[in-house]
Amino acid sequence: MKTQRLALFDAVEALAESQPAKRTPPKEILIVRLGKNKYTKNGQPGEFEFSEADADSVIAEFVTRGRDIVIDYEHQSLQGGPAPAAGWIESLRKTADGLVARVKYWTEQAGSLLRQGEYRYFSPVLTFSRRGKSVSALHSVALTNHPAMHHNPALVAADNAADAVPETQADNKEQKGKTMHELLQKLGLMALADAPPSEQWSGVSNELKKLLDSQKAFADFLELHDCATLNELDTKIHAMVPASDKAQLEEELRSRDALSAVNQALRARKISAAFKDWALDFAKRDLKAFQSWSDAAPSIIPDNEDTDAEAPAPQAPSASDAERAIFRRLGLSDKQIDTLLKEK
Repeated sequence: MKTQRLALFDAVEALAESQPAKRTPPKEILIVRLGKNKYTKNGQPGEFEFSEADADSVIAEFVTRGRDIVIDYEHQSLQGGPAPAAGWIESLRKTADGLVARVKYWTEQAGSLLRQGEYRYFSPVLTFSRRGKSVSALHSVALTNHPAMHHNPALVAADNAADAVPETQADNKEQKGKTMHELLQKLGLMALADAPPSEQWSGVSNELKKLLDSQKAFADFLELHDCATLNELDTKIHAMVPASDKAQLEEELRSRDALSAVNQALRARKISAAFKDWALDFAKRDLKAFQSWSDAAPSIIPDNEDTDAEAPAPQAPSASDAERAIFRRLGLSDKQIDTLLKEK
C-alpha cells in the first residue's frame, strides 16, 4: 500500500528516579504496544490501533530495506538539515507486548545525555497506509523531552532494574535463532534451515520483497478503481452493469453453480442420470435448498448403475463473453476477471 503519512508519537517517562547515578541506556525499546495507543498532541487527544499484522508489516519493510534505523535528536532527520545520530536500531521483533527494537549502540554523547537525565523520552516516527488505517513502517526514532504517548514503558532504567531481567549473549543468540526459524517456516523456506545466516537472510529478503511487491500491485489496482476491497469493487461493477446484462450474467452464474451442485450429487450417487434435468431445475430455483437436500440424501444408486458419475469435474469458474466485455470496460485484465469470479 502507498505510505503517504508520517506520524510522530512520543513515549512516556524514561528514568527510574531512585538511583540517578546508575541510569543505563537501554539495549531494547518497546516502540509501540499492541492494541489501542492513546496520545495527546498539540492539546488534542488521539488514538490509533496497532495490530500484530501491523508489526509484521513494519518488520518486513525493515528487513527489505536492509539497513539500520537511526535514532536522532528531536526528529532532526525530518527537517532536512544536519541530523547527527544518537544511536542505531539493528533489528525489530514482535512480542506479546508489541514491536520491540534492538539498539545496536548509542553514541558517546547520547549515552552521556541519557545517563545524566538530560533526555528521558523517545518518539517513534511511524509511516501509515494511505488510508491511515494501518502502520506499515518505522521511519526513525528520536530522543525528545516532549512526550505525547500515554502509558509507554521507561526508555532508560536504573542498573538494579535492568538486573531484574538479565540478558546474556547466549539468550540473544537463541532468540535470534528462534525468530529466523519462524520466518523461514512462515515463508516456506525451510530448505534453508541449515544454510549459513547470510544465505537465510538473503532468502527471507527476496521472499518479503515479492510479498511487498504483490501487496503494492494489489493496492494500486484497488486504488485505481477507488475501492478498499475486492467486495467493494464487485459491488461497484454490478452497479455499473446495465440491467439486461446483469440479468444475463446472474442467470449464467446460477446455471454454472447449479450444474456444479448437480454433478456433485451424481458423483455421490444421490440421483440417477434420469433425474438430472429435474435436479438442475431445482438447483437453479433454490441452490441452498438443493444442496441441503443433497447433503441429507443417502446414496441410493448401486455402484454398477450408470449415473454419469464419470463426467468430467466442473472446470474452474470462467467468464462468458458478455461478462468479460463488461469487465474489460472497467479496465480489468483476464487474470483479474478470473480472480473476481473465483471469489464469487
